[in-house]
Amino acid sequence: MAFARSPDGCRLYYEEIGDPSTPAIFVGYPWNEGWIDVQYQMGGDEEEKQAAIQGSRNLVDMLARHFRVIHMDYPRGCGRSEGPRENDLQPETIAADYVAIADAAGVDRFFATGYSWSGVMAKQVAMRTDRCAGIMCGGWPPLGGPYAQILEQQKQNVAVLPEGQMRDVLMSNQRMYTALVAGFDEETAITGLHGRDLLLQCIYASEDLGVPEMGLPLPIRDAIRDNTARLQQLGWRIDEVPAYDHMTLPPETIAERIIDFLKGKSW
Repeated sequence: MAFARSPDGCRLYYEEIGDPSTPAIFVGYPWNEGWIDVQYQMGGDEEEKQAAIQGSRNLVDMLARHFRVIHMDYPRGCGRSEGPRENDLQPETIAADYVAIADAAGVDRFFATGYSWSGVMAKQVAMRTDRCAGIMCGGWPPLGGPYAQILEQQKQNVAVLPEGQMRDVLMSNQRMYTALVAGFDEETAITGLHGRDLLLQCIYASEDLGVPEMGLPLPIRDAIRDNTARLQQLGWRIDEVPAYDHMTLPPETIAERIIDFLKGKSW
């Protein structure tokens, strides 16, 4: 258990699990208890919350049998990490935070994992630092992402929370989405990642139509399918997992797909 300090002085909590001689994988949102606390303030019962916590622990434990897992309380303001602060989740800030954690842990290069909007975070980190050796962008299209629609989701999320830290965390997230929507050129970004010979993986569920139960249908599955050929040309491995949707894809299944993809690779 340790803390890193970001360039703007924010303390970021992480812990290391697994063999330190193996390649490093960063794991944060949504697979940490701090974020799960935020999520279940927005709805859900205690049994569902404990199942989510256990699934996250299982993912980390499975990855740690093969890799050095850097398990972060991230985004800022979750768990034991400080925050939120102004401009917390701007892309440049996220990348600097990941590098600060890598420095504190003595990690040269890392593979970044993400699911849903943290898949966007992983992509933004990879675009901004050579310390990132690759990413798993889960539950989100590396091309054709419905950024404008997800902004509406964040407005709904903020509306159901009481005033306080968790509401501020989600408001910070909304600022990040706005930054991504405004002037973000996906094609240029994806082409740039390909030019650096990174390890690139996308995992998604065959029934991922967003979160219609929260009033926000999103074309996640269709956007990924529509762009699969292009992404494969650019070096991405695309893993479609049958029979699940955005909210039910098991963390253990995601861990299995990551392990299979990274088998025999180093960075």
